[in-house]
Amino acid sequence: MKRYPLAVFVIIAYVISWAMWSPLVVVGLENPAASLLIVMGGFGPLLSAVIVTWITEGGVGLRELGNRLKWRVGVGWYLVALLLPLVHIFLAYGLYLLMRGTPIDFSMGPPWHLYPLGILFVFFLGGGNEELGWRGFALPRLLNNHSPLVASLILGFVWAFWHFPLFFVEASPQAALPFELYLPHVLGTTIIFTWLYLETSGSVLIAMLYHAGLNTVAGYFPLEAGVIHPLAYIVVVEWVIAIILIVVHGYARFVSKRNVVSRA
Repeated sequence: MKRYPLAVFVIIAYVISWAMWSPLVVVGLENPAASLLIVMGGFGPLLSAVIVTWITEGGVGLRELGNRLKWRVGVGWYLVALLLPLVHIFLAYGLYLLMRGTPIDFSMGPPWHLYPLGILFVFFLGGGNEELGWRGFALPRLLNNHSPLVASLILGFVWAFWHFPLFFVEASPQAALPFELYLPHVLGTTIIFTWLYLETSGSVLIAMLYHAGLNTVAGYFPLEAGVIHPLAYIVVVEWVIAIILIVVHGYARFVSKRNVVSRA
């Protein structure tokens, strides 16, 4: 474990999460039992990060892991984390309409005044809770040996396939998504996560807010499936944003191994 902490972290995260989700795949359960197990499985990366850190680095390591929830990053980055998911979905919706998609009847969806409550729920239980594992434990270690771009792609594959059992669980959001689109979706998003991580000197809190926004806002834009799956529009927007960020930062900042946030 001390020699290969990252590999052990991935294995334990998968074991914990898949142990929660496997009953849903094998026998199937109805809500609320299914929802409870889906939420519990989402804590796999966090629990794995805590377990591996405690065994390999003790209390000092756990304090260091907790310190990654740094909040002194400037108000602007909080706004970026909260508003960027809205930019994603509005651009994707515009592209959807350009391709003659059916306009959304927003009166039939959840009321917008509940949006902050959705952010809070996802922040703690519906995705944000994963971030001390993915961006707090895994990403810094990947950045020790890889460029931000390569680290993002490696983590993106790990993160995407971690969700794999949920594609066979009717009660999960992934059940309605084709994995061949979900994978590039996660890869593109992971690059943006890494950009946020670098720009905030490794703030996992900002990553949690961004994750909360991504998962929450999707429920307000139920794009109808047609010849093109709705997720394809989101993938296009995410990759355009990711490519712009890579180009703006240039080789020295994102493609090379220089000038990245160290694990310390």
